[in-house]
Amino acid sequence: MSILKKVLHKLKKIRDLQLIGSSGYFDKDWYLKNNPDVAQAKVDPLLHYLHCGGFERRDPGPRFSSRYYLRTYDDVKKSGINPLVHYLKYGRNEGRNPRGKDPYQKFLYWTENGSHFSIPNRAIINQFRATLKNEDDSQVKIVQRDGKLWVIKNCRNNELIERELLVYSLAKGLVNAAEVKTLSFQNCKELLSLGLLHKDASPYNTILVRMAQDYSIGELPLKNLDSAMAGEFVFSLWVRRHDINEDNRAYSKEGIPVFFDLNASLNNEPELVAIDQFFANSLDGYPGRWRVRERGKIPLNTLASRESNDGYRYDFIDSIDGFKDAAEKITEKIILHEFELKNLVEKAGYMDEEIDELTSFIATTKKTLSDDVKKMLKVIFYELP
Repeated sequence: MSILKKVLHKLKKIRDLQLIGSSGYFDKDWYLKNNPDVAQAKVDPLLHYLHCGGFERRDPGPRFSSRYYLRTYDDVKKSGINPLVHYLKYGRNEGRNPRGKDPYQKFLYWTENGSHFSIPNRAIINQFRATLKNEDDSQVKIVQRDGKLWVIKNCRNNELIERELLVYSLAKGLVNAAEVKTLSFQNCKELLSLGLLHKDASPYNTILVRMAQDYSIGELPLKNLDSAMAGEFVFSLWVRRHDINEDNRAYSKEGIPVFFDLNASLNNEPELVAIDQFFANSLDGYPGRWRVRERGKIPLNTLASRESNDGYRYDFIDSIDGFKDAAEKITEKIILHEFELKNLVEKAGYMDEEIDELTSFIATTKKTLSDDVKKMLKVIFYELP
C-alpha cells in the first residue's frame, strides 16, 4: 500500500470513528457494561466496535442491532463495512431498519407475571455468599419470587438470551439444568426499585436463572451424582456446550449437581461443531480438558467442588461404571425423545434462516450422539501425566 493510500485509509477510519461517536447510536458506558471482555482488556470501546464489535454482531447501544442489520441486509455483510457505519452513510437514507421489530416481543412466551419480587433475608444471602461471585468478584444479585430463588444474570445482548432459552427448552425434564426466565419491563422496574438492577438493565439484556442450590431432589429429573453428571456431559456434547466446569455447576439441597450458563453452546463457535474439532480444543473449560474421576472421600458441595480441582478441571462422580451406565441411558433417552425442534427454536426467538440452520444443527448432532458419546468417554477417563 502506497503512503497516499495509507493516509487516505487512516483518514477514512478517523471519519468513521467520528461518525459513530457523534451519531447517538453508540453508548460507551452501555457497550462496556454489556461487553465485559472489552472493559477488562481496557481497549477503547469505540475503536473496538468499529474494528471488531460490529462484525462480531455486538450492538453499539440499545438503538441499533448489528446482528439484525447484518442478517437482514446481505449486501452489507458482503461489503465488509461496519454495520453502523453503513447505516449512517447509506442505510438510513435508503429506509433500512436499524434494529428490526422490538426483539423483546420474541421473549414474551418465556415471561411470567407471578407475584412481586422480594430481597431474600440476610441469612439466605450469607448462606450462599461464598459461591455467588461474578467474574470480576462482585456479588451476584439474587431475588426471591413465589418461594424460589433466582440469580439475576446480565447478558451482552438478546442473542445470548436466545441461546439460554433454546438450550434450557431442550434440557427441560431430561437433565438437571437450571430454569431460565425472561423479564418484562414491569419486572425490570420493580427490580430496579429494589436496588437489584443496573440502570442500563432491561428485558433485552437481563434474564433470571433459577438458583441451583435452591432445588430440591424432587424437582430434578436425575437424582444421584452419577446420573446427574452423566446427564450434563451427554447433553452438553449434543448441543456443543463447551464450558463444563465447577464454576458453571452448583449442588442442590441434597447434594445433587445442577448446571447453568447455557449460552456457550449450539453453533456459536462453528469450529467446535465437528466432533474431532470439539475435543481438539484444550483451552480452560473446553472439551479437550474434560476429565472425570471417582471422588472417593472428597465431599461434594458447591464450595468444596470449586476448591478441589487439583490444578485441573476434574469433575467428580461416585462410580465410573455408574457414570457409563447412566451416560448410555441418557443418550438413548435423548435420541428417542420426540422434540418439536423447529417449534422450540422459534419460541426461543430465532428468526428467518436461523430457524432452519439451528433446527438442522440440533437434529444432526442428535443423530450422531451415540458415536460422539463413545469418543467422549475415551477423553474424559484419560489418565493425566
